[in-house]
Amino acid sequence: MPFESFISQLQQGSDRLYLTTQDVAVDDQGRPGLMAPPVTNLREDFPLRPDLLSTLQPFNYNLWIGQTQTGSSSGLHHDFHDNLYVLIHGCKRFRLISPKDAEAMATAGDIAQVHSNGRICYQGEVTAADGSSLAASEASVRQQKAEEAVAKAEDAVAKGLPGAQEQLTEAEAELEEALEALLDAEGGFGDDGDDNDDNDDDDGDNIVLDVLATATSDTPKDVEESLPNSFSKVDLGQPSAVIQKEFPLFQTAVQTFCTVRAGEMLYLPCGWFHEVTSLPQASQANANASKPGLHMAFNYWFHPPVPGDNTCFEQPYPTSAWADDWQLRPESQAFSN
Repeated sequence: MPFESFISQLQQGSDRLYLTTQDVAVDDQGRPGLMAPPVTNLREDFPLRPDLLSTLQPFNYNLWIGQTQTGSSSGLHHDFHDNLYVLIHGCKRFRLISPKDAEAMATAGDIAQVHSNGRICYQGEVTAADGSSLAASEASVRQQKAEEAVAKAEDAVAKGLPGAQEQLTEAEAELEEALEALLDAEGGFGDDGDDNDDNDDDDGDNIVLDVLATATSDTPKDVEESLPNSFSKVDLGQPSAVIQKEFPLFQTAVQTFCTVRAGEMLYLPCGWFHEVTSLPQASQANANASKPGLHMAFNYWFHPPVPGDNTCFEQPYPTSAWADDWQLRPESQAFSN
């Protein structure tokens, strides 16, 4: 649907269409782009890397637009990337649950591992904590060791130590092999198949929309089974007694609620389960009545940082995998800040 037609329907009061995460183009090496229309048309209106989070590596940028008459829910789920959520218009209520309670979430997929930074991996989709493929992580460590060996050998050559030239030749050969291994490993660009779970075919100015529907207890079984791995099977629209009976562990999870209003931001780390409810606009004439509430948000997706002995604010990742990937993106060079 052309973006202009979408806006026209919103102006006519439609609350059935929702501009959700935009699918991005993929280059010939399998590397996903940073943004797609209509975000590309707003490129000059936001920094690729905000000063507040300048050391994090961006993964994607999205725009969200819709409106609701009665309040629409995203469903309970988690994402695979850290999310800086900026609300431009409207009001949204977040239900938040820590990844420490992941086993109580009754996810559609079978959880294989929960990393220390909250990154949740599913059977057959295990990655490193920062979302890079395990092969890329191992190759990056190999590259770093090879670079250290080359530097040490070069120092030995400069000092004229016996056998130093042979050591340098061997170290340079190892570095070349390590770099080739890293390029091969980064061909998958990590996130083993889960990118689309954060990014729920663009054609020119056309956009892809979700058609909102009200979930019911009569939802067909095949629809429930088609949920992405990261979504919970718990229907929060059901009475507490029904949820308790079907998902007893869910009641043990600690839930936190917050409301985000226009001009406010929420930083949501990967792995945190959340249900986002877009709220209608209360009528000034009648506090008990509502009219469609327009909601619009922009968000940054970041590859999740990994706290540890070898990381810090300036270097939030244990390897250079995502920094190397960023440098290879043409958008990052064309739109450098």
